[in-house]
Amino acid sequence: MGQRYAARQVANQKRAAEAPPRAHNRLSDPGRHFCVDRPHPVCFSPLTQRKGQLPTKLCLTCGRPFEWRKKWRNSWDEVKYCGEKCQRNRPKSPAAA
Repeated sequence: MGQRYAARQVANQKRAAEAPPRAHNRLSDPGRHFCVDRPHPVCFSPLTQRKGQLPTKLCLTCGRPFEWRKKWRNSWDEVKYCGEKCQRNRPKSPAAA
């Protein structure tokens, strides 16, 4: 078993040495990304940002700030409440009263 593992490891090292260099990760090094001069939405969407850099909104029920979530990626403009409880307990509209 030890010889097979060593042979596989040597083969993987050879393959890695022959492979072209991999593109850098735009999250780990945004300064080297090719579109820094010409930003486009894919690079600066909330999916590519870190936790502290995500867009925020204020909840209409409790008034607390909440951050963008992946489950809201298609409807972020329509999101008004931070969670289900605040949505259930939303303030009554004056027109309904």
